[in-house]
Amino acid sequence: MRNYKLLTIVGVGAVSFISGLLPATAAPDLTYSGASRYKDAKDNIYIINDSEPEITYSGVAVTKAPYSDACGFISLKLSDSNSPFPSAIAFNGNSNTIGSIPIVTEKTPYKCVNGVAQWKGTAQTSIFQTSVTNANGSITVKTIYYPSASTGGAFKQGLISYIATLTKNPKPNACGFIVTPGYANSQKKTSGTLSINGSTINIATLPVNPNPPDCMGGKTLTGSATAVATFNGASLYRTTKAIYFAGLTPKSLNVVGYDALGSKTVSIANTCGMATIKYSEMPTGIKVGANTYTPATMSYSSSSLFYTCESPGYAALTANTLYKVNGKEYVYKTSDLTLKKLVAENPIVVSKNIPVNACGFATIPALNTANGFTTGDKVTINGSTPYDVTTLPLAPTAPTCKNGVTYLVSP
Repeated sequence: MRNYKLLTIVGVGAVSFISGLLPATAAPDLTYSGASRYKDAKDNIYIINDSEPEITYSGVAVTKAPYSDACGFISLKLSDSNSPFPSAIAFNGNSNTIGSIPIVTEKTPYKCVNGVAQWKGTAQTSIFQTSVTNANGSITVKTIYYPSASTGGAFKQGLISYIATLTKNPKPNACGFIVTPGYANSQKKTSGTLSINGSTINIATLPVNPNPPDCMGGKTLTGSATAVATFNGASLYRTTKAIYFAGLTPKSLNVVGYDALGSKTVSIANTCGMATIKYSEMPTGIKVGANTYTPATMSYSSSSLFYTCESPGYAALTANTLYKVNGKEYVYKTSDLTLKKLVAENPIVVSKNIPVNACGFATIPALNTANGFTTGDKVTINGSTPYDVTTLPLAPTAPTCKNGVTYLVSP
């Protein structure tokens, strides 16, 4: 039996509790008022429940201001992601339709060497274009060339503008939803259209979600301005990995004492299933898998007997068993040679300073980073009688603080 210490949080008021355990819920419904497509206040569009939609921005006003090379040429490359290709391109205010620009058949018609243009074919003195086709004969890349006569010479800046169609297939983020700009650029605020999977979207009439979801570390954040750090009125509760205490003074400091089961994750580096576990002090017990070992019941083996897979001493060890080398070093032999990591759990007594965040609640993480809280972990708050952590209300979501605003995070 473990001798539990007190977990003390300094400078807090009375705590309200909810007894019993509550089941975890499914992932949150991220639709807004039943809509699977909506926007935020900045016209970013949120797409829910669509794996990889095709988004097309039409009528996008594109401007570029490139410099000419040492030979005085400026080139503009257009790929089939701009398909259909723009019908016309303006350079320094002079417009040319794509169909009227002469075509040069060489893929790379010239190169600039020490300020001198070297040509594969006929030297060009006016605007021209090249194109690259794929196996089925469709054009995949067009390159427009503006020569020195148009640019004004070497290292001169020009202004290119055209109306484009941009298509992309964004993938959902780690939380399973898509956030994409409603406009391809700022100039599209007043022109152009957007379509998703071929259907035109009227951005102006999309519903505005004042508190859209966010994604942080693969966890979905919901609620924002309407979220509260309490759970069903309780200021103290837990998830599987942490205790949450709400209603505190922001940026105050808590002194938290643990006497609970912690964890240590080690790599199984050897091909024979050998894992070496080291501690700074001798633990009172070590749990690996379903078995718990104590110093009194643990088998002892000298380090000189193994540490290599070929060692006869290591070969003689019983599989799936923990062996003590000395008071601070242990070896486990697993029979599952596919394992890359091994988790060892042991009682830990420690005191930590845990601050209250800007939202006014403290997050007290479990010492056991691998498996969370364990039955028997005890806490005492402001001198109360010790009780099991697992008797705290179990919340399906956890609060998090981002820029002083409380969000709720999905499991």
